[in-house]
Amino acid sequence: MDRLPPRGPRESTVRAAAALRRRAPELAAALFGLLWFLAVGGYRALPPTALGWLGQGDHAQHLLGWLFFRRSRWALPLGRIDGFVWPSGTTVGFTDSNPLLALAGKLASPLLPRDFQYIGLWLGACFALQGYFGARLTALASPRPRDRALGGALFALSPVLLERVGHDTLCAHFALLLMIRLHLGPAEGRPAARRALAAAAVLVAVLAAVHPYLSVMALVLALALLWKLAAKDRLLGGAEAAGLALLLLAAQAAVLLAFGFLTTAPAHGPGFGQFATDLAAFVNPLGRSSVLPALPSAPGGWEGYAYLGLGGLALGAVAAGLVARRPPPRERLEGLVPLALASLLLYAFALSSAVRIAGRTVLDLGPFYQRFTWLLGPLRASGRFAWPLFYLLLAGAVSVPLVALRERPRLATALLAGAVLLELADLAPLAVGSRFAPRPWRLEDPTWLLARGRYQHLALVPPQVVGVAGPCRGELYGDDDYWAPLAYEAYRLGMTFNSGFLARGDHERLARPCLELLGEVAAGELRPDTLYVVHPSLLAALRPPRARCGRLEGYLVCVRADAAGPFAAALSLPP
Repeated sequence: MDRLPPRGPRESTVRAAAALRRRAPELAAALFGLLWFLAVGGYRALPPTALGWLGQGDHAQHLLGWLFFRRSRWALPLGRIDGFVWPSGTTVGFTDSNPLLALAGKLASPLLPRDFQYIGLWLGACFALQGYFGARLTALASPRPRDRALGGALFALSPVLLERVGHDTLCAHFALLLMIRLHLGPAEGRPAARRALAAAAVLVAVLAAVHPYLSVMALVLALALLWKLAAKDRLLGGAEAAGLALLLLAAQAAVLLAFGFLTTAPAHGPGFGQFATDLAAFVNPLGRSSVLPALPSAPGGWEGYAYLGLGGLALGAVAAGLVARRPPPRERLEGLVPLALASLLLYAFALSSAVRIAGRTVLDLGPFYQRFTWLLGPLRASGRFAWPLFYLLLAGAVSVPLVALRERPRLATALLAGAVLLELADLAPLAVGSRFAPRPWRLEDPTWLLARGRYQHLALVPPQVVGVAGPCRGELYGDDDYWAPLAYEAYRLGMTFNSGFLARGDHERLARPCLELLGEVAAGELRPDTLYVVHPSLLAALRPPRARCGRLEGYLVCVRADAAGPFAAALSLPP
């Protein structure tokens, strides 16, 4: 039997060029998404050594969690962090530091500079992939290149995606677009069905290593896809479908367990019913629109932000009119049932126990949700679960005109282009240049460097562990990120640090070392290997001869009275 000759470099180049041409609209939409990210200020965030924009709130939590993780020893769970919130420690999942990228970064850590962050690159990739998969989703309704590129651009302009850049691990919205596309794609036999389910399973597992909320959304959509392929399309048997459902759940649980999400730590904090979406969220810009006024919203309603944008609303109105004029065939609507029901189920959870419209409660479901208190703590920011329905509505707004006006393609393309322009006119005036502004937050006094190698631990007294209750909470610091500059300094000097920001933590386990530390400081018994940053209210216990203290960049810093060395000598000043 004759063998085919090997493909030459020229043939491979031709094939690659052809593939690029086929995906040119998707790549154009991806480029548009990246340019939109740069326009809102993302150019400041992309350089991997740029840390100036990461010193506050969630960004500080994610950055410092990663930095301490990269130097932690390898252990199980894989996400274990040793020197952060010391001595209790935590996991890279509970610092929301994108465990997937943190693990890759830790493997490559010896090759990376000390000041390295992947958050900006991740955000840029999320915007680009949003455009790409938005174009792939649009391709189901129209094969025309311009339509695919314009549809991808409209998805890349998603107000919800832009709003979440402050919490970068929640920006993988492109995965929701891919899940919707798996639902809407044509069923082409059992092999195609299995490929779709394999893709859904991979998404569920990968998102579990990015953020649990997104993984839960993907899991619900994946189970709905399984239902569609088994019950609606008859491409899977009942036993096979049940086995695949268990496999999906097991894959998600395995990843969550590996990165330390599944621990005995109690569910973090109250807030279910507050961090919810609103029945008016799809039309409420909450001050992000340059055209439409903000509607009233309850405190915490920003978690359920789901504004479609002026372009999305206008195109949605056109789509609704076209559907009313000529309803789609029944078989097409039946194919949408699993996806629609899954999205509506998630949306119902997003409304939470206090269903509101424009901030006013219209229905109290508290008695119903009392049965599920075990679930509500970890998923207390339920408003985020409006996103699948948000993207399904946007997909409908894009697809319906393209399908209904198939015989008038220029009009359909014009409508889509108009929606993109309206979205830009609505969002750009307030959004361009508004994000990722750097500010000085890291400590600069060279005196800190004198402590390198002399001290092993940096202790904030009292500790400030944002996100937990008890003596570690540090309420006297208020909502300030008082801990962040000191945490970075501890990382830079190779020390542990006893404070931080956690999504979840074992309050009792954290409380013991905090109380021990406070007792030691109150007694003036300082450890020789520890550098203390003390709140002024505790200074009375540390007057000489009990301690040697001084001020560095506004912080009151103390060591043992008998401490020697240049750093201790630099503190020999009246506090």
